[in-house]
Amino acid sequence: MPAGWYQWVLLCGLILPATADVLRLSMRRERHTMFRPAAREALQPLASPGNIWHEALLGSQNTTIVPSEVAGEMLFAERQDFHLQLTNFRDMFYTVVVSVGFPPRPMRLLVDTGSSNLLVLPAGPVERQGRSVVLNFGHGGVVGQEVWNKMCIAELCLDDQVMVTVTAVREIPLFGKSFDGLLGLGFPALSGLDAATFLQDFAEKGPFKPLAFGLNLGRGEEESSLLIGSLDEVKAAAPGVSDPASEGVALSVLPVGPEAKWWLVHGSVDILTGSASVYGILDSGTSFLAIPGWLLPHVLTTILPDDSRDVCGMGADGALICPCSMNMRPLTMRFAGHDSSELVMTLTSADLLRPGPPAMCIVSVVPAPAGFPFCILGDTFLRRVYAVHDVEGKQVVLYPKGGGVVKKRRLHRIWPPAWWPFLLVEDASLGSLVWGAAVGSIGVVAALATALVFHRRRQRTSPPPDCYMPL
Repeated sequence: MPAGWYQWVLLCGLILPATADVLRLSMRRERHTMFRPAAREALQPLASPGNIWHEALLGSQNTTIVPSEVAGEMLFAERQDFHLQLTNFRDMFYTVVVSVGFPPRPMRLLVDTGSSNLLVLPAGPVERQGRSVVLNFGHGGVVGQEVWNKMCIAELCLDDQVMVTVTAVREIPLFGKSFDGLLGLGFPALSGLDAATFLQDFAEKGPFKPLAFGLNLGRGEEESSLLIGSLDEVKAAAPGVSDPASEGVALSVLPVGPEAKWWLVHGSVDILTGSASVYGILDSGTSFLAIPGWLLPHVLTTILPDDSRDVCGMGADGALICPCSMNMRPLTMRFAGHDSSELVMTLTSADLLRPGPPAMCIVSVVPAPAGFPFCILGDTFLRRVYAVHDVEGKQVVLYPKGGGVVKKRRLHRIWPPAWWPFLLVEDASLGSLVWGAAVGSIGVVAALATALVFHRRRQRTSPPPDCYMPL
């Protein structure tokens, strides 16, 4: 055995505590399977016929359309990106004005990161036509014709952009009234069409390399915007951020099956019994937080006060309705980044309650579609962050705007010698550290025993030294 072999054995054994906590967390992740694209539960509950809010919601169907070419022209000259003003429709969804066809016709498109199709109302002559299509969402669907037509967003025009002109709508009552179509900003695997999506065409034909877009959603009268540009420029536009490289949390987009479909990230949510590992879709086309059935009771128990059973009830559309004066308990969500950073986002009553009938509010936590395994992080969550979507790098960078903070996960030395600085584990509970130390100790003993057996076996099998007779 070479001198110092026991040091290397001990070194290998002591690395185990540093990885034990990571191993334990990875084993706790839930299994998930492939599902078809779906997640549109937000519009129907608040605007269905017979709903007490139906008339109020349809009352703004004559909203004046104000194109944003002037602002886009100014910012493009200064920053080399496009800054598009969004219109907030009662904190339900957000629309952007584009022009379609020739002569150009302005349209209000709902900005939707949970789908990837470009849907528009018929806009006169088209360049060419394709097949008839039927698209189904988590709630509702459309029938239309695949066409190629000119589309302009700010100053950038795509002359041969594929889109679906909608001829019939099922169970999306505000389509054609409060918005004229859908701007899908998800990945191509969601589209169900053979042609390139808007994001694909923009990445290929547009001036921005690598392409990214930032979503800044406001509440009520607050400013809301969509920023399209290169990744560095979009990060630099994060509101209230002086160092975009260190003040955001970068998350990898997870594939569903062989490729990415949604802007799907991994995180956790704090509940009364501990912390639950979740997978969440960043979806600006969904108004609320949609929680899978297995987790929903735990989340509601966490946020609802003890007296909620006496003052809250279920609406006709299944939404939970409580007094607006109710003091909801906070809901905390955590997202660990690529480095040692972690976004801790806390949603309060201001986020979790949305005005409904007189003196009553709708709880912004609803069930996800039946059988759907992912959380849907809709506008309730997205209003609390500036979300940078890296289209080519398939990652999301989240910058907290309010109710959130980026923390650096602390590292603990679990065995003192200062000359072994690698012997660190991430900030964890005492139980996790003890568990990791125990596993590491077992590894040390096993490694030492293996080395001792090997050493003794080598001694038994070594040939005797050569003998000689003195002359």
